[in-house]
Amino acid sequence: STIVISSPVITTYKEPISGWIDNMYGPCGIIVGIGSGVLRVFSGKVDNKANIVPVDLSVNALLASAWDIARKTYDTPPIYNYVPDADNMVTWKEYMEYGFEYGCNIPMRKSIWYPRFTIVPWRWQFVILSFLYHTVPAMFMDLSMIVVGKKPRMLKIYRKIHKFCSVMEYFSSNDFKFDNDNVRALSEKLEGADKQIFGFDMRHLDWKELFRVSLVGLRLYVVKDDPRSVPESIKRHER
Repeated sequence: STIVISSPVITTYKEPISGWIDNMYGPCGIIVGIGSGVLRVFSGKVDNKANIVPVDLSVNALLASAWDIARKTYDTPPIYNYVPDADNMVTWKEYMEYGFEYGCNIPMRKSIWYPRFTIVPWRWQFVILSFLYHTVPAMFMDLSMIVVGKKPRMLKIYRKIHKFCSVMEYFSSNDFKFDNDNVRALSEKLEGADKQIFGFDMRHLDWKELFRVSLVGLRLYVVKDDPRSVPESIKRHER
């Protein structure tokens, strides 16, 4: 037997198709929230390392660990921490900045507000700013909906957003250090075609490319925006 522990996952890097995901939990939810204009403030320390990994590479590492224990007997189960490699990491600040940069190039067609985002290091700052940036506008929007005879929904949406933020705050406010020597050693055991098909070495990951395909994938597979709507969305974004 073996134990594989993975960091929070985001979209695929390359397989089965670049940028695929079927939900917006975890870090992907942050990007969707920013892109749609509903997430305006978040609590976390921006210089902390972002321990996130693409889901397809995480699955490859899991498959490789099963292959390894099938061909070799260990006295104690090996533990694989599948995390970003210390030689190739990004911070939460870079994750947010890349997301914002690429998001402006392919804006969401049904965004509610123009994307603007503030990260604050302290919880009390988040409480104050989220009330001003989230709750107050939501109250006015819900009031407008009631006036025109529609069902109010923004406060309900923000309750879910704030619950999600409280979960992610643990990861963004703390700086974690993991030992991934076993993962490195496992990667070196793969040879030839296996190394190409089941590659998972995070030292060779192009973060900018991953974030670019993630934005495209989130827009297409989660938000369900037609790629042909990008020119129209850009004009709306500029207005």
